[in-house]
Formats: sequence, C-alpha cells, structure tokens
Amino acid sequence: MQSPEQQPKVISDSVVPLEDIWRVDAQLTVEQKLQLLDLRDSVVAEVEGRGLQRRCGEQVLHRIQDQVG
Repeated sequence: MQSPEQQPKVISDSVVPLEDIWRVDAQLTVEQKLQLLDLRDSVVAEVEGRGLQRRCGEQVLHRIQDQVG
C-alpha cells in the first residue's frame, strides 16, 4: 500500500491535456476510479434534480398565472 505522499492526487488543480488522460488513468487505483464515478454520479443527480425542481417551479408558476389571469 502506498503512503499518502506517494499516492497520486485524485483531484488536481491543473488542467490535463486530453492526450495525457491515459497517463492519469494509469496512475489511479481502482478505489480512486470508483470514488470519481460516485462523485460524477452525485453531481449529475444534483444537477438533474435542480432541473426537475426548476421545471416543477415553472409549472406551478404557470398554473398560478392561469388561475389569476
């Protein structure tokens, strides 16, 4: 097992060119890849949830406007 200093950073502040992504992928452990997939899934779910909330809010607003107008 690698010490924390030896493990590659999962989240980096630097931009990695697309052609170097294979190198980054090779440095990640399976556990790190699974963590990144979980993070991606939670972000997607949150963004989709916000979109659903916005659409529901717009529908309620339209119903209120229809009732008032």
